[in-house]
Amino acid sequence: MAQAMACAEGPGIVGGRSRLQPVAALLVFVMAWAAFASMLPAYWRHDDFGWQHVAREWEEGHQSLWERVGFTPAYNLLYHTLHLAAGRDPVPYRAVFTTIHALTAVAVAWLCLILTDSRLAAAWAGALFALHFVHHEAVGWIAATVHLPAAALAILAVGCWTAGRRRDDARLLVLAVALAALAPMFKESGLAVFPLIAAAELVLPLPRAGSGGPVLAALAALPAALYVALRLSVGVWTEVVPAGGELYDLGPHVLVNLAACVPQMIVPDMAFENYRALLGRVLTPAVVPAAVIASRALIGLLAAASVYLLVRGSDRVRFAVAWMYLAFLPTAPFVYEYARAPRYLYLPSAGLALLFGIAVASAVRRWPGRGLAITAVAAVVLAANLVPLGVFARSRLRDSRIRRTIAQELPRVLPDPRPGQRVGIRGVPGHINDLGLMALMLYGRHVEIVPLPEGEPARSVDSLLTLERGRLWRAQDRSRRQSRD
Repeated sequence: MAQAMACAEGPGIVGGRSRLQPVAALLVFVMAWAAFASMLPAYWRHDDFGWQHVAREWEEGHQSLWERVGFTPAYNLLYHTLHLAAGRDPVPYRAVFTTIHALTAVAVAWLCLILTDSRLAAAWAGALFALHFVHHEAVGWIAATVHLPAAALAILAVGCWTAGRRRDDARLLVLAVALAALAPMFKESGLAVFPLIAAAELVLPLPRAGSGGPVLAALAALPAALYVALRLSVGVWTEVVPAGGELYDLGPHVLVNLAACVPQMIVPDMAFENYRALLGRVLTPAVVPAAVIASRALIGLLAAASVYLLVRGSDRVRFAVAWMYLAFLPTAPFVYEYARAPRYLYLPSAGLALLFGIAVASAVRRWPGRGLAITAVAAVVLAANLVPLGVFARSRLRDSRIRRTIAQELPRVLPDPRPGQRVGIRGVPGHINDLGLMALMLYGRHVEIVPLPEGEPARSVDSLLTLERGRLWRAQDRSRRQSRD
């Protein structure tokens, strides 16, 4: 399969005028929606509480839409509009962003069609992007949905640029530049669109002379460079994770991140605490270290395979692999622990989807008599993504029920806490460590709320609460209740 991917070219590659079949586009859209619909009722999670606080400040006029959470005014405007329409109900937010994800999957299929002129490759590429398990955080966590519109615009920009250069269509090239300029206004990582366009120029067989396309491309290079310089100075350097800080800095970890980013779209590093915690639920403690070692060995093998494809692959294959690396560039300076967050793989995983579509189409073309078997294997790969998606959805919904209960009960048992008060809650899993943000959303002031394991003394807290049978109890109220029982 890898050799077929590396060598296959086939007739009619890149630049054809085929249109994406409406049935295929609709199927990809529905698959994406169905895969993530179970996360719609999930309650606010992690930084979602912070986003609600920011939205309240916008509403009350304390902050400008050009401020907070980095220089992302386009996303701020979209989020604020949704906040005005939906308030604190999470379902409309998630419905909008799930729809954006479904449309992005269709855009990936369209880009693959431009690259390969193969409707088969396009359909499989869109289907993998629609179901890919690594998207669970970007689609299912409201604070991470900032990646969705930025990725959608970047994909459309590269598609318009490639099609415009091949067809010598100045209108498409102008549209590509406009989309590329808008993408970083949703998320700073959208800056990756510019190296992706450069990769299309360098790797794909585009016209080099005899048309106006190269001239327009050269003219667009200067304002694009100035724009990137502006975004680097006004955006990334003033992001919530500042450049040069403890989490975002240049160093050897950049190479580690780039080496690991592609394999982790297939095999997550099980040393990451979130994945290791999930392993601990299904494996015995003695087996977990072996599973971690196995995941890292597979990451090494997949990294070597990606380098092989980057060197020996066809133009389309090399572009797909280069996409995964280049789209991760804005994230590479994060420390390794931070960079492993799945939300940062949303745009890079479009390259994996392209590679998957190219692989399936190339295999069918190389072995036409085994088309049914190849289709069955590809379908199994797609279905395999539903298993981790189900695990993440159940974990998210379970934690959401706990958060929802606390958010409903907290104002009753703690109606007017003083600023800086430290509140302990028993009966809450230790990984739910964002309750202080919930308090900020509920009270408009800082109140520290921490889970307390059973047996840990409560001397370090000002107030003690217990979550039991879907209710929050003060320590003294619970004691009275137990005495009555």
